[in-house]
Amino acid sequence: MTVPFIPTKETKIQTKYIVTIDKSLQDEMDKTVNLKKGDVLQGIAIYTVGDMINDSGTQRLVFTNKQGNKFSVQIGSRGFVPFYKEYKDEVTSSTDASGETFLQKHKTNLLIAGALVVGYLAYKKFNK
Repeated sequence: MTVPFIPTKETKIQTKYIVTIDKSLQDEMDKTVNLKKGDVLQGIAIYTVGDMINDSGTQRLVFTNKQGNKFSVQIGSRGFVPFYKEYKDEVTSSTDASGETFLQKHKTNLLIAGALVVGYLAYKKFNK
């Protein structure tokens, strides 16, 4: 007989997660859904039972996928291997280790490529 999960604290979240490894989960309707690497999940809430400070509590992360399936996974427990990581927009995470964005790093090459394209289009237009 399993003990039902009765949350003592609910924390609403708006965090997005990206699936890092393929995983099959049961949604809240006991339907098996296959999550694929690269799928984006929307975090809804984190439910806490017990006292996390004294290491006598548990937490569950609740999220949905783009089809609207609702999932709940226990986080922070022994043996839990995360199959997701926090999703950050490409605009904010497009810097490399030196702190330069792709455009800053390749500005010269992009200008040369742009000049070649414009030159080619001008050549085609005036060579008619």
